[in-house]
Amino acid sequence: MTELYPTSGNKSIPLFLLALVLLFFVTQASAQDDADVLMQLVPDQVKSGEQFTVLMQIRNSGTTTWSAAKGYRLASRTKNSWGKSAVAIEEGKRIAPGETVTFKFQATAPLGSGSHPFQWQMRRGNVWFGQSSSKVTINVADYKSIPDDSDFVYQNIPAEMFTSQVYTAVIHFKNVGHTAWMPGLYQLKPTQTQDSLVWGIDQVDLKAIVRPGEFYTFRFNVIAPSTPGTYPFQWRMHHNSGGNFGDVSEQTSINVLPAM
Repeated sequence: MTELYPTSGNKSIPLFLLALVLLFFVTQASAQDDADVLMQLVPDQVKSGEQFTVLMQIRNSGTTTWSAAKGYRLASRTKNSWGKSAVAIEEGKRIAPGETVTFKFQATAPLGSGSHPFQWQMRRGNVWFGQSSSKVTINVADYKSIPDDSDFVYQNIPAEMFTSQVYTAVIHFKNVGHTAWMPGLYQLKPTQTQDSLVWGIDQVDLKAIVRPGEFYTFRFNVIAPSTPGTYPFQWRMHHNSGGNFGDVSEQTSINVLPAM
């Protein structure tokens, strides 16, 4: 009769258990961390000490599943860590082989002016793995040396409104300065600062990065004043630290009529 339990002294190990142990070690040995960088989006030029948004998309091209609990993260490969040395995968999220993860985070430009390298790569514990992002150079400059600027292109807003009704406004600007407009740092604001909520809104935020030479369309809702009359409508680009800049939109006088 075939012996199912090979013996060594007084000890015996079932063959199926031995097979499971061997399979575990073979699987572990074949598991491999790997990553492909699909996209990296950063500005070419920023101002000293300024925060800016970084977007980076990474694909898991290995055979392991990534998670924060296992120590997987995106980490800076340059001496200047841009205010953040690593970005963890979202807590509780698992990135299986073949899946992608998008890292979106705020980096901070170093103080002073100069050119600085920017490059990131996946890391698990103390081990780097996979493809690193393209090594780009970001120019950091003093606020006074690279002023923001904008050109007004067009706007679309009804010439007549009814009190307290909601209307859609469209305003189009072009970035003619030397800085990229970053969401969270740049907004559109009304020029009537003494009564900035006359249209029910006091700023319109960017939803995308606008690089020098690019156009951007602000599309937003306004609420007509509750009191009939004629009201000015004019807007301008604004930077959190530098204030208003560039062209103002065409000043339009809107006639607000009593609601019917």
